[in-house]
Amino acid sequence: QKHHEALFVATLPSVNNCAYSLNRIFLTFFSGCSGILPQNYTERTAESDAWTLHRTVLLGKLDNSEELEVGDSVISLPRQMPMSHQDQEGSVGDMPSSNNTTSDSSEEKQISATMTEIKLPVEKPLPEPIAGPRHIYIIRHGERVDFTFGTWIPYCFDETGKYMRKDLNMPKTVPARKSGPQGFFKDCPLTNVGILQATLIGEAMKEAGITIHHTFCSPSLRCIQTCTGVLQGLGEVESQPIAIEPGLFEWLAWYPDSLPDWMSVEELEEAGYNVKQDYKSFVRTEELHDIRESTEQFYMRSFYLAQSVIKSTADRGGNILLVGHAATLDVCSRQLCGGAPRNSQEMTRLIQKIPYCSMTCVQDVGDNKWELRDLPFPPVTHSNNMRFDWKVLLT
Repeated sequence: QKHHEALFVATLPSVNNCAYSLNRIFLTFFSGCSGILPQNYTERTAESDAWTLHRTVLLGKLDNSEELEVGDSVISLPRQMPMSHQDQEGSVGDMPSSNNTTSDSSEEKQISATMTEIKLPVEKPLPEPIAGPRHIYIIRHGERVDFTFGTWIPYCFDETGKYMRKDLNMPKTVPARKSGPQGFFKDCPLTNVGILQATLIGEAMKEAGITIHHTFCSPSLRCIQTCTGVLQGLGEVESQPIAIEPGLFEWLAWYPDSLPDWMSVEELEEAGYNVKQDYKSFVRTEELHDIRESTEQFYMRSFYLAQSVIKSTADRGGNILLVGHAATLDVCSRQLCGGAPRNSQEMTRLIQKIPYCSMTCVQDVGDNKWELRDLPFPPVTHSNNMRFDWKVLLT
């Protein structure tokens, strides 16, 4: 039936004890309430329009009521609505009135009903597509603790698992994880310099007028921290949740024994990272276990991931940020731009030229074609800074 207004169900203590004529329609609803509705308040309509919410008014006759004509039906409305209803819907004084009466007062007196308002769900309109050519920004993570300090876990955690930093470039704190300190062995955090690198990139993107609309990140902690730093520099860390995508993890051949024990979404949220809870990854973590991945398969996985990300965001459009590892810059862009996968020797030589927080940009040039583009800001460069020992001054 077509509802000119919101649906109201008259709840009855017992329907069997209530007399009503054939021109009344018995109703039930998911709330558990039962009731009846005058049939002359309704009309048949196409199924596709059956649940469109046009307006919300009370159905039924109350004291000091007036009858208003809405469309082809006559609706009985109170002259002064309850305060809660007035607050929600405002005044109805401008609505047209009618002297026609269709309700049977004798029947209504037999119904001692409680009027319950049921608001039909109204879908939010989809956001407008984002104009302009699309860009994919692909970045490697920043400086990592283990490559900077070597074996660090035995020296930075006591027997109770309490963390103590041994260098100012080490993070002040590390996130708690169910696997304990050993969880950082294959999944280490960034150094403070690494976080600075990521923040500088984000600030440069903001100054260049770049906006990110979709963010996808490898599940590695160093990548999540890099992604957070970039978004911090962009000023979008609160408004841009991170989609954790296992498909962005690096080449599985470098992990012959087992994958890292990544932090869960709940652990990441507890640590303060803004990650999507309801995100369904294109590549599941289970698909990466116990796989001897060739270089070509690594390229194909990454190409599939890039295509999936583009397709899933096509309706809205906008720019995409992919945060991964050194090889991610090539494996997620090469086939997208028409190139062929490299062999293992070529890829290994290439990634030696991709330092921390390197970024590349791929632009949509139409007809499902993408091309590499120069970034509108310079890279971040710095030299190594060896550890200082004051005792050298005693020599």
